Amino acid sequence: MFSNNKVRMYVAAFLLWCVLSSKHILIYNEETLVALSFFLFVYLTYKYAGDSIGASMDSRGQEIAAELEQFLVAREEALLNLSEAHKATSNLNTHVSSLAAGVTQAMTNYANSCSSMVHRDIVRSIDNRCAYLSTISANTNARMLDKLAAGLPALVMLEHGQDASGVSSNTLKQALAALEA
Repeated sequence: MFSNNKVRMYVAAFLLWCVLSSKHILIYNEETLVALSFFLFVYLTYKYAGDSIGASMDSRGQEIAAELEQFLVAREEALLNLSEAHKATSNLNTHVSSLAAGVTQAMTNYANSCSSMVHRDIVRSIDNRCAYLSTISANTNARMLDKLAAGLPALVMLEHGQDASGVSSNTLKQALAALEA
């Protein structure tokens, strides 16, 4: 079970420990005992459970690598989606400018058609007003002539100082004043 070399190594370690303890180089206090216990624990764990701990660490490392790979794939997909969205928004500027040009052209066409319609309506309205004014003017001229014709004999009578068939001169003056207004 023990080879000759191993026995020599254990004996040499024991003798070294004995010499260091006897010459008070190795002092047994709390810190020394904790350090010796720690190094002994690490050595025994490595010697007897090192392979199983290593296998456990390797499997955990593979799980972490798989998770990182999934994260990288998800990140890559998100970046591709972001790139497509950016391309769509960069084309959006050209779409908006073409839409603005189309709307401007449509508004210009509409304004041109509306301006001709407005011009036509204004001309029609002016013609209607002129016709109405000429009708009023003709009616007014006819009425004025009728009033003048009716008031002329009274005026002549007033001028000559005669009563116009029993009408008082005040009534005739009021009629003339009404004609002038």
